[in-house]
Amino acid sequence: KINKGPIPEGSAIEIFKQILDGFAYAHRKGIVHRDIKPSNIILTPDYTPKILDFGIAKIMQSDNRLTRTGTKMGSILYMSPEQVKGQDVDYRSDIYSLGVTLYEMLAGKIPYENYQSDYEIQNDIVLRALPDITLFNPNVSKNIQSIIAKATAKNPEDRFQSCEEFQQAVLGIRQVPPVAEATRVTYNAGSSTVQQNAVNYGTSPENKNNKNTIILIISGAALVVIIAIVLIIFVFSGNSSSS
Repeated sequence: KINKGPIPEGSAIEIFKQILDGFAYAHRKGIVHRDIKPSNIILTPDYTPKILDFGIAKIMQSDNRLTRTGTKMGSILYMSPEQVKGQDVDYRSDIYSLGVTLYEMLAGKIPYENYQSDYEIQNDIVLRALPDITLFNPNVSKNIQSIIAKATAKNPEDRFQSCEEFQQAVLGIRQVPPVAEATRVTYNAGSSTVQQNAVNYGTSPENKNNKNTIILIISGAALVVIIAIVLIIFVFSGNSSSS
């Protein structure tokens, strides 16, 4: 099982590129695993990974989406934000879980350990970036940090769109823009409050659209108030002239 570590980056890449080969094949066959985690991946004596437990895997529908809204399937620590929210999922949900798996291989620990409840974990999966991996393994390269950040982006549109893209980035064939400078966040870990670095992945298109909508509403409201004031002044001015 790939649950010990941290694994040196070079060795992790050699193993992980084979893992991506396996999931790329499954995805080409229209299968989404939905329960990717290190305990479902074993290594043979020659370090060839074997993928286990397709028990909750799902064949994709013709529209390339899984239609089980409101149903949570998989292991919570590796769930994508859309899985946590019970939304439709596709191949990119597996890509998120693979990003968390790569994180654990290199960090030697899961991103959400010492949490007291599933709610805390779910909240962080949906709202917060993964903890800065260099807190656990300072030897992880900037490139791999960027790759993990992209794979585990909250918005599926911001992730790798296939395992082939993911693999090309891991092998250095595809360039991934560096992540934004880390910001300080506070979160509850177990019984204590911990302040640590968390990567800022940027604003998703959805959030940008929401901000633009709010700006338009505020601007429209301000315009209505200005017009009302002008009309009031005009009416009072007319009354004064008549008298």
